[in-house]
Amino acid sequence: MLSAVLMGFDMHPSSSQSNSRQFVEYVVPTTLAMLIYGVYAVVDGIFVGHFVGPEGLAAMTVAYPIWMVLAAISGWIQMGGATWMSISAGEGNHERSQKFFEHTIGMSVYGSLLLIIAGYFISQHLIGFLGGEGLAGQYAAEYIWIILLTAPAAVFSMVLAVLVRNDGAPRLSTGMMIVGACTNIVLDYLFIVEFGWGMKGAAWATAIAEGVAALIGFYHFFFRSKQYALRWSSLKLQGEYVWLITKNGASTFVLQGYLAVIIWLHNRLFLTYGNSLYIAAFAVVGYTQSVFYMVGEGIALGIQPLVSYWHGAKDKLRVKAFLNMANGTVVAIALLNIVVVFWRPDLVAAIYSDDATLLPLAVEGFKLHLLALPLEGMLLVTIAYLQAMGRAEAALIVAVGKLAVFVPVLLLAPMIGGVTAIWLASPISNTLLFVAVFIWFKKLRLKGEV
Repeated sequence: MLSAVLMGFDMHPSSSQSNSRQFVEYVVPTTLAMLIYGVYAVVDGIFVGHFVGPEGLAAMTVAYPIWMVLAAISGWIQMGGATWMSISAGEGNHERSQKFFEHTIGMSVYGSLLLIIAGYFISQHLIGFLGGEGLAGQYAAEYIWIILLTAPAAVFSMVLAVLVRNDGAPRLSTGMMIVGACTNIVLDYLFIVEFGWGMKGAAWATAIAEGVAALIGFYHFFFRSKQYALRWSSLKLQGEYVWLITKNGASTFVLQGYLAVIIWLHNRLFLTYGNSLYIAAFAVVGYTQSVFYMVGEGIALGIQPLVSYWHGAKDKLRVKAFLNMANGTVVAIALLNIVVVFWRPDLVAAIYSDDATLLPLAVEGFKLHLLALPLEGMLLVTIAYLQAMGRAEAALIVAVGKLAVFVPVLLLAPMIGGVTAIWLASPISNTLLFVAVFIWFKKLRLKGEV
């Protein structure tokens, strides 16, 4: 079964295929890939929660903004490059598409090197700023140092998964993530349970698993790709391509950076108005939310090559059809997620920890924090859609809007309602932003701009 997935298939969107078939062929593998990628963090959380304890879970939450920085840089490069690759392919300009591919690889190399340098010089100074203290801070320091030291594995596992998908092999992209996730589970068990390495074990398991996934991606472009070729010229960057990739991927960087800021603020506020146990509870809620977030992002990323390709081919009806399909799918999955969590929040929380003092806080967080998941999903789709259309400025406005709305709401919430109100900041801010974006987006559509 796995070998069949890894073989993948070569294809680009075709006018002979129905919209629904194209949607399934691109969105399902991409969503599975993102969901499987989310397994890295979730599996780490399960092993750490049960074999390291609540302090380990708190440490994972403290360290998570660093993960978001890695994802922000990777997403910035991959979304900016992948969009222009697909638009150029839709226009029939394969030479230009190859150029964008080369620059995406080159920018990933230099971005990875910057992360390693940053890890060497500042990783030890980040813990207090991120809200880590005591044993949780020590655990977080161990984890962050290894994650930044092995940054190229994380960056290329994310970037190459998207590039492989855009090369017409979405099954292989999913296969990369399956192999990486399975490797992570096995190594988590060995390093944390058998070897007793604790947080270091979780970090090394993740880094090695991502490295394995990245190697599969490199194998594809070295030996299987018929559209794109890896060349040394990828390291020679040209300003025009760097600017277009940077500009179009900026909203993804802001969106992922927004998550890092929000998690950091939650950690600081929970520590101010509560204690480190609330941070551990936030980790449990956050892991569960991240599963949906990965699904939503998978749907959003899945329509990117379709929207970009058909936008380049001037087929507006197909472009709008894919947007509607994505919104309908993400709302349905969000509602299902809410039903499951509200039905038995205690069982969901128990997946990550059996600590009697932690579980009631996590259950409270589930019931308050996850109320606006459908709106969160539609905002993700909107940003990806605008990027895929090459509307970098519009996508950036929505991404910045999330930060501009959420931060004031989050800071004011505990002043009004104490620690419980911190959980409500997410649904309140998502509702406010969704209403504003809906009105603005409707105006853009009436003008024919999206």
